[in-house]
Amino acid sequence: WSEVSGATKYEYCIDTNNNNSCDSSWIDTGINSNASLTGLSNNTTYYCQVKGTIGEVTKYADNDIWWSFVTVGNNTICSTVTEIPRTECVALVALYNSTGGPGWSFRFNWLSTNTPCSWYGVACTSGHVASFNTGSVSGNNLIGTIPAEIGDLTKLTFLNLSNNKLTGSIPAELGNLSNLLRLSLNNNQLTGSIPAELGNLNSLLGLWLYNNELSGEIPSSIGNLSNLMYLSLHTNQLTGNIPVSSGNLVNLVTLYLNNDQLSGSIPSGLGSLTYL
Repeated sequence: WSEVSGATKYEYCIDTNNNNSCDSSWIDTGINSNASLTGLSNNTTYYCQVKGTIGEVTKYADNDIWWSFVTVGNNTICSTVTEIPRTECVALVALYNSTGGPGWSFRFNWLSTNTPCSWYGVACTSGHVASFNTGSVSGNNLIGTIPAEIGDLTKLTFLNLSNNKLTGSIPAELGNLSNLLRLSLNNNQLTGSIPAELGNLNSLLGLWLYNNELSGEIPSSIGNLSNLMYLSLHTNQLTGNIPVSSGNLVNLVTLYLNNDQLSGSIPSGLGSLTYL
């Protein structure tokens, strides 16, 4: 890490909990601004922060924003994978670790083979992960948060994480998945707002976010999804107006916004959606 002028000592924390605090312990490196990490587990997402002390003042790196990294190592699954890019393998491992993979109802072959395309729920096309599906209507007992690394699965066309026990926010990195046709995150316990970045998913045909605890306004960028046919945002805690841009969804067939806390008038443009 970068040196802090006048620092008398540095400390760092490595943790597996993504809660912006140190649940383990701060490790003192003296005046050394680098450290070698040992004893880390393979295929694990870690979160880290560094602080420097200048007299009685403590300064945290990057305004106290915690970094994350996933261990893969020289002898781990992803280091020997050849059927998909290593970054995609690491993203799958991050998803497994972040959502309680060892406790999934079905996890055939996960982390036990170096062929991720054979892992339960994963399907590949042309050397890339094309689909991830949690399976049945009862889900697959995914418990935890959706990791930002999922945005590295850039060839993904189908993502179904519905009917689980996912918490936390919807990562903005999902907006990187420009090939995505279907995104199903319904029937979880997701909180926070709908990321405006989802408006980047120009290929999207279906967006199902219903039955969560999402709040805030529906982003106006939703109107960018000109190919969208199915939009279900009902049974959340969404507030504010229905965006005028929703009138741009010319291919929309179904729209569910009931059981929210929306206010204002219904945009007149919705009356022009002939397939609705």
